[in-house]
Amino acid sequence: MIGRSVPGPAGAAFVLLLLGAGAWWFFSAELADRPAGSVVIDVPVRMEGGNRTRTGSDSTPVASVVLTPWLDAPDPELTEDGPHGPLPKISDNGRKPWIAYARPFDVRNDRPRVAVLVTGLGLSEANTAKAIERLPSAITLAFSPYAQKAAALTRRARADGHEIMLVLPMASGQFPFRDAGPAALQASLSTEDNGDRLGNVLSRTFGYVGVVGSGDSPILSEEDSLRPVLSAIGERGLMFVGAGPPGESLVKYIAPEVGTPWAVANVILDDQLSADAIDAALAELEAVARDRAVALGIGRAYPVIVDRLAAWASGLSERGIALAPVSALADRQLFP
Repeated sequence: MIGRSVPGPAGAAFVLLLLGAGAWWFFSAELADRPAGSVVIDVPVRMEGGNRTRTGSDSTPVASVVLTPWLDAPDPELTEDGPHGPLPKISDNGRKPWIAYARPFDVRNDRPRVAVLVTGLGLSEANTAKAIERLPSAITLAFSPYAQKAAALTRRARADGHEIMLVLPMASGQFPFRDAGPAALQASLSTEDNGDRLGNVLSRTFGYVGVVGSGDSPILSEEDSLRPVLSAIGERGLMFVGAGPPGESLVKYIAPEVGTPWAVANVILDDQLSADAIDAALAELEAVARDRAVALGIGRAYPVIVDRLAAWASGLSERGIALAPVSALADRQLFP
């Protein structure tokens, strides 16, 4: 198989590998000012039935909101002190970080919608700089909590127009052969201990819309472990993205129940790191979007991934597909 499509239970597991450990680093400066402006977006009205939410041209009701783009981070109204440092929160008047910090996207655009999430940023300064410079700003970048220069790199990514997320380490099903590091959530830990680790990760940076979890973690298929994690993320006004196959994950069921915006990968882009294989995976991603209206591809920030994404994205609009930030797919995916 060239690109790993994960439209249902037959999808193979995706391992989001986080190697090594590093010191925790805090942000200490705000982002540069962005031009003022606003865009109207529609937010899906949650319906009973978990993964049956739709928006757009069908009959599902939507609520319009006006979003002022590129809010400086951190916004004091969206931040509170935590035991490990500043944490995102829902403001007193109900504003949520996943909307406030999202890259604007006009969802009245009725073209098939593709989002791409590039993960593991910050571990290699050279690879991170290349991704920020070469990738279209509509591509969302996810930074590792182990990044030693996360402050400067994340600030640069947002200043260049990229929506950002955090990688949330989760213990692999193949531990100890694959180690997600000391910050990893584990199914064997108590809810309190996992909550503390989550808070530690969330305090590493500002201005992100949510977190992306490891694809093969047992947590994603164990309701007792996953539900409190998703609840805690949603209570802070954040989005959760699952990097593994939706058929093997409970995310698409539990996230709507606890009120947490969510998305999961349709296609894994880096199963094979050859140009031909990546191009085939991207073609598969387009096909999923044409069939289901929206599609999400996820891959790590290898140089060949960045090169092929840049080439692919340059002709995407001419092929009738809109490139969207990950936040524009929140609660919009349907699965069998």
